[in-house]
Order: sequence, then structure tokens, then C-alpha cells
Amino acid sequence: MIEGDFNRDGNLDLAIPKAPTHNVPILLGDEAGRFRPRINIPVEEGPCMPAVTDFNLDGTPDLARSSRVSMKVAILIGEGNGGFSAPVYFGGIGSAASALGAGDFNRDGKLDLVVAVEVIEDFTINHVAVFLGDGNGGIDQRAYFPVGIGPRKIAAH
Repeated sequence: MIEGDFNRDGNLDLAIPKAPTHNVPILLGDEAGRFRPRINIPVEEGPCMPAVTDFNLDGTPDLARSSRVSMKVAILIGEGNGGFSAPVYFGGIGSAASALGAGDFNRDGKLDLVVAVEVIEDFTINHVAVFLGDGNGGIDQRAYFPVGIGPRKIAAH
């Protein structure tokens, strides 16, 4: 489960990944600490926790999610009311992602995405893929870095 203020009301909201389903349930919090009925955001099947950050720099949290089906990464732009745009898919990652993270890795003021990829069938090709953000909600120019066995978590700032 990850948190953010998806409808910008000052209350904590939750995104709950439900692999291997085809949606990300969003629970919007209220001022009493309760949650309203869930909103299901449709996505391709994805195995790992989504990343929450502001990819298009508009002050509203966005989601990144990997797809087990297309082996791509999807960005869903937050609409500021608890909803998200349809997913836009970017670049192949070569296998199913095990973790996502976001940060400004090249220090250009635009948030980037890092994806840990664990290839169960062949541990010799596990890698971390870095996608540079364009500041408008898109990512490109992926670079791959080989890593050891089992890249399952990402810590990014």
C-alpha cells in the first residue's frame, strides 16, 4: 500500500496494488481518518507496488506501474480529484518488474523512474532500468545497469 494526497484535500489517500489484477484500487481519505468507497483505476496486469510522484510537475501525485503483459511501464497522471488519466505505456523493460522508484537522478529538476527487473528464468540478466522524466509526464532514454540476484526493492530520493 502506498500513500499520497490524490485529490489534494489535505487528507491521506491510499493506492493498494492488487497483483495480479487489472486495477489499482484508490481509497480517498476524509478528515475523520476514514476512507470513502474505493475507486478502481484500470491498468494492465502488474506485479509490483506502484510508485507515486509528480511526473508532470503540476503539484498532483501521479502513479507509475509496471505491466506484466506488455513488459512496459505505465504512467497515470493524477487529475487532482482522486482520479487518474488512462495509462500511457513507455519502453520495454525486458521482463516483469519487481520494484519501482522515483527521483531526480540526473538533477535536471524532472522526476525520473527506476525499475528493478528480476528475470526468474535467468538470474544472469537481472537489471535496473532508469527512465529519464521529461517533466510533462513522459519518460524515455532508458539505461540498463546489471545487478546481482534478486533485485526486489528500490530506495530512491
